[in-house]
Amino acid sequence: MGFTLKPVTGTQLIGREEIVQTLLKELSNTKSDTDYALYGRRRVGKTSVLREMERRLRTEKNIVIVYLSLWQIFPFTLKTFLERLIVTILESYHEKLSLKHAISDLMKTPAAMLKTILEGIAISATLRDDLIFTLSFKNQPEVDYSKLFEKAFSLPETLAKDTNTKCVLILDEFPSLLEFKDGLSLV
Repeated sequence: MGFTLKPVTGTQLIGREEIVQTLLKELSNTKSDTDYALYGRRRVGKTSVLREMERRLRTEKNIVIVYLSLWQIFPFTLKTFLERLIVTILESYHEKLSLKHAISDLMKTPAAMLKTILEGIAISATLRDDLIFTLSFKNQPEVDYSKLFEKAFSLPETLAKDTNTKCVLILDEFPSLLEFKDGLSLV
């Protein structure tokens, strides 16, 4: 295997098995609510570890993985970050928000939750071939981003509780949040 600047997983992930196993042991425990932060110099394999954990946790039935790389959000503003975070969370829960909910409930519940998260959001939902999830965000003149930030981060917990699952939220390049005005207070 040659040197690469892209994350690696599976058999190409060398020398990180102990870290991955330690994290997986805790994160795969549906009763645990332990948080982790991976930190280190650039290009030492943090993203590869996160991607490998994501790959392995996807095999767990009652765990929903939400993976978002902050470096893939452009333009990187608090608004676009929150929009992408909410969309990614809802996409990750798409399978779990299935026909067990009545169609009217499916339409009302996310809208009610998201109304407090983002005013002016338009939602439609599709399950399988009959119904499609669509989100559109309307510009709002003034938004309390600190409150919005808090509510966006509570969305995975709410969905996990509603679907009787555990949500593992993986934010790659998390320190990028500090770039926002008031980033430190948000975090």
